[in-house]
Amino acid sequence: MKNKNKNKKGKVVITFDEDSRRDYILGFRKRKNMRRKKAKDQQEKLKKDCIRNAKQKKKKELERNVDEHKQSADEITEDAAESGSCNEPITYNYADHFVTVTTIGDVDLNLDEK
Repeated sequence: MKNKNKNKKGKVVITFDEDSRRDYILGFRKRKNMRRKKAKDQQEKLKKDCIRNAKQKKKKELERNVDEHKQSADEITEDAAESGSCNEPITYNYADHFVTVTTIGDVDLNLDEK
């Protein structure tokens, strides 16, 4: 008889808590949704960074083009000022075309008034 009492005292009793179980199981879903949200936010951030970099690159390219055009315009005006004669045509040779600039002197467009 002593053996029967000994087994009853040594047993472990497990209590079942429904709230703890629900929190444990729903925790998987919550963590999964958090991972999804984090991945979505990271993807949006990468997309915005890509767009920002593309805009900056385009802006730099446009600024460079404007500077090149300003320099070529300055060269043309300097060459025209150096040539002295306004009636002689000046020819500029570019990579893909030629430009001839002829300065027209004072022209009276109001012929009717005389």
